[in-house]
Amino acid sequence: MNARRRLGILALVGFGAIMVLMVVGPERVNPFFSDILGLNAPVPVIEPPVPHAEDVGMRVIDVVTEENVRALMHQFTNHGSRVVGYEGHTAAAGFIEAEFRRLGLEDVERESYDVATPIDKGGHLTVVDTGEKFDV
Repeated sequence: MNARRRLGILALVGFGAIMVLMVVGPERVNPFFSDILGLNAPVPVIEPPVPHAEDVGMRVIDVVTEENVRALMHQFTNHGSRVVGYEGHTAAAGFIEAEFRRLGLEDVERESYDVATPIDKGGHLTVVDTGEKFDV
């Protein structure tokens, strides 16, 4: 029974040590243990500077206004359902393509592919006894 108890305590200590390593990370663990366990601190990722990022950001802030976004969204959502297969889908794709070209983007291409979609053409329910029809 003593051996089981010792094994249980060792397992708890080992589990605790692993949990501490997971919580504090290898950069805060004693270098001796880091070497033994093969732990390495993650190498920080340095983002490359974006040329003229602040200038571009300021131009975007000047141009993108709530009014402009609302107008654009109104135009985009004005075509009915944009689900594939409905007329609004084709109209919305054309609108996006035209906007990209208006913004000066080059090599704008439209690609098409086949996809199975259910088209809801409406329906009705007929009451057999009375012949009444209800749109569904």
